[in-house]
Amino acid sequence: MRRRRRGQRPDAISLLDGASYVKEIIEGNPAHCQEMLRMKKEAFIKICSIFRENEWLKDSRYISVEEKMSMFLITLSHNLRVRFVKRRFCHSTQTINFYFHEVLKAMLKFSKEIIVPTQGNQISHDTRHKRLREVFKFTVPPFWYPDDPYDRIWESDSLKRANYLVDVATRTKRISTTVPIDVNSDERPPSKVMQTAVVGQNGGLNYRLNLNGVPGNGWAFCYFAEIEDLKPDEIRKFRLVLPGNKELTHLIVNVEENAQRKYRLYEPGSYNISLPFVLSFAFKKTNDSSKGPILNAFEIYKYMEINYGSLDVYPLYLFSLLTMESFVSHYPKEVWAQEGGDPCLPAPWSWVQCNSDPQPQIVSMY
Repeated sequence: MRRRRRGQRPDAISLLDGASYVKEIIEGNPAHCQEMLRMKKEAFIKICSIFRENEWLKDSRYISVEEKMSMFLITLSHNLRVRFVKRRFCHSTQTINFYFHEVLKAMLKFSKEIIVPTQGNQISHDTRHKRLREVFKFTVPPFWYPDDPYDRIWESDSLKRANYLVDVATRTKRISTTVPIDVNSDERPPSKVMQTAVVGQNGGLNYRLNLNGVPGNGWAFCYFAEIEDLKPDEIRKFRLVLPGNKELTHLIVNVEENAQRKYRLYEPGSYNISLPFVLSFAFKKTNDSSKGPILNAFEIYKYMEINYGSLDVYPLYLFSLLTMESFVSHYPKEVWAQEGGDPCLPAPWSWVQCNSDPQPQIVSMY
């Protein structure tokens, strides 16, 4: 049972209620919808219409189909806990949980309608998923575990934000393949990530990233795989242009040659690179190249010192974890007791409040 102390401010407060927030997503900047829901608003409006027409979801007295779908998609696409969603939509935890499972059940009906092939002769993969591609052709899926063994989150650079792909010529195109990519190397980016790429048909690709917590030393790698069918007389060679770093700027890349064959990973990079606040770099084709540069993925990290806290705090922290584990074990059927993991990291449980120390501790429960 939850109790709220007299005079305590409600937790679910926002300048916009859930309905107003969804209206802002649909009617506002298209990039905002794509960033928050992982699909363009045309796709979002269409999928809500499909669910409403088939009566898989209905408008309730206070919450529309669009708001239910938004809560579901934001929770999944950003891996958020209920606590954060209820603050955004100004609903209780119970309401968020109820409608999340309502949409989930509707999604199961949708999957049977879209994915399961008809009885009879086996139909082709392309025919089976034609309607699915039509519905979700605007989506921008992120990838993480189990696609990534290290549980990194890979996001598309088609998200129009300041720290993503910018200043690109009109002839830059996106390509993809269904052929599996050999990624058995040190860093092991997901094969699904390597099956997509951008190509600078005009001869260049330009990036500008705003990095948090810098300047400082970091780690950066680029991931390439040749996934286009080049003609015998075609060649793809390009170099990295990184202002202030002559060593890496001299790097010439011939993906198919460096990787020793097509559909295989090549991962040049540096374990010690100086990171400015604004990092600008580009890939430019060489004079003897007939094809523009290709890039499948890249990742950048800043080195940070691991802080376990003081020796006095650490035993107390372990005691806190054991105490919470023992506490929730008495409520095996309660939804709030199933959140699992560390009660404070990477995000606090929906019913606890933690301090902001490097090694956080629980300060209250509600």
